[in-house]
Parts: sequence; structure tokens; C-alpha cells
Amino acid sequence: MIMFLNGFKALCKMGLTGLQWNVLNTMLCSVEHDNVIKLKQKHIADELQIAPTRVSEAVKVFKQKGIIAEANDAVHGKVYIFNPQFGHTDKSIKKADKRFQNKAVQKIKGLPKSLGSAVKALAVDNEFLQAGGVFPKELIDLWIANKRNDLKKHVAMPTPMEYEMYYDL
Repeated sequence: MIMFLNGFKALCKMGLTGLQWNVLNTMLCSVEHDNVIKLKQKHIADELQIAPTRVSEAVKVFKQKGIIAEANDAVHGKVYIFNPQFGHTDKSIKKADKRFQNKAVQKIKGLPKSLGSAVKALAVDNEFLQAGGVFPKELIDLWIANKRNDLKKHVAMPTPMEYEMYYDL
């Protein structure tokens, strides 16, 4: 998954409808390298059991808001590119970023580079998840505590290289 605390927060402020969120989430489940989405609108409509025109309307909104861009692929025809400012951190971001000129989107901060920094960022700023009663504070705090415990276990475990160097006799 490519998400993304600051990108998700920016998407939440864009006023997407429930149906648009469903379409976007379906698209994001098929994001490939370089943020390419090869999923066809008909497939999305079938999966969500909605009319293809509803998917078309949602995709149009995503393009207008700078969430996705349309591109042509020699093999797959029409594809979509998910705006890297919302959640991509690999070295291809500069290439994909040229497709998006929305100044508001470009102001989004970078994404956390590790589980530790992601948990720390979530602990500092999680009000947007509580807005409208989406997630109760207790659940967010419990999730943060669980991830911190996971991180402690992970850090305490030797890597395969350390095991080979120091423990394997």
C-alpha cells in the first residue's frame, strides 16, 4: 500500500463523496510501480456494482482535483497515474510529478520514511481521523501502542546478516 499520512489528510480535505472514495480506494488497490493504475472503469463499476457512468463521473472529479492524471500506455491503452504528492516516495517521483501542476497539492509535506516516523507523525496529528466520528481516539491510541510494540520487537530482532555474522557457528 502506498499511503501516506499527509497525502490522506489532503485527500480528506477535498470534499470527495462516499461513492468517489469507493472508486478511489478501488483504484488505489491496483496501483503499480510509478503510481500507474491500469484498472479499467468497467472493472471498477463491476466490482462496486454501480453504473459505469458513476465511475466516469468520479474519475473526472479526480482529474479536476489533481488526484490522478490520464496517460496512454502502448500495451494497456488508457491508464491513470496517481499523483505522487499523495503517497509515493520512490525515486520515480520526479518523473511522475511533472504530470501534476496543482500548487495546493505541491505544498503537501513528504511522507514518513519508516514505521517509527509514521507512528510518531500519527501520534502528533490524528484529529482528521477523528473528524465526524470516523475513528474514536481510543482506537487510534490503541493502534499507535500496538505499532510501537511491533517496532520494539522488530528492532530487537537480529537481521539475517547479523545472525549469519554473529550467531551462526
